[in-house]
Amino acid sequence: PWSTSLYLGADLRTSEHTRLTAGAVWWNADSHGIAYVKGADGFTTAERVRTNEVWPTIDFLWRY
Repeated sequence: PWSTSLYLGADLRTSEHTRLTAGAVWWNADSHGIAYVKGADGFTTAERVRTNEVWPTIDFLWRY
């Protein structure tokens, strides 16, 4: 049920009241998937699968 995220980005001031921000966010979460792995002894075991996703972020912010 646990998830982790990390954001890395930069802001660029475009005027007195606006900013342009760009970066990337990384997510690590339990996808509730199961991978079947065959061991050296010939038996197959089920293991939980976690996902790693990286998404770009772009935003235009206006502040009064």
